[in-house]
Amino acid sequence: TSYTRHLINQNSLSKMKEGALLINASRGDVHDENAIYEALISGKISGAGLDVFEKEPAKNNILFGLDNVLLTPHIAASTAEAQVIVAEMIANQFVDFFLKNKVNNAVI
Repeated sequence: TSYTRHLINQNSLSKMKEGALLINASRGDVHDENAIYEALISGKISGAGLDVFEKEPAKNNILFGLDNVLLTPHIAASTAEAQVIVAEMIANQFVDFFLKNKVNNAVI
């Protein structure tokens, strides 16, 4: 049951203050998405912010489309801005290696 499998479940949500906000950025198996959905729809909690999901990658999820939920990818480098920064870092490492014979961030 949800009571033993998830830390954030119907039981724990029922003990929260009315209108509380829930944030989980730890692990997807910590929360029960069906219980969170019910708590959001009923107004028990006023909103949720999650960057982890029970099943990843989250391609179809009960929480998608709710106005009171903010869902983001767990991997920070998945944003467009982070991808640009990573690409620039890699390009600079190539330049340093081929022009200066310098090795950055080597793992030995």
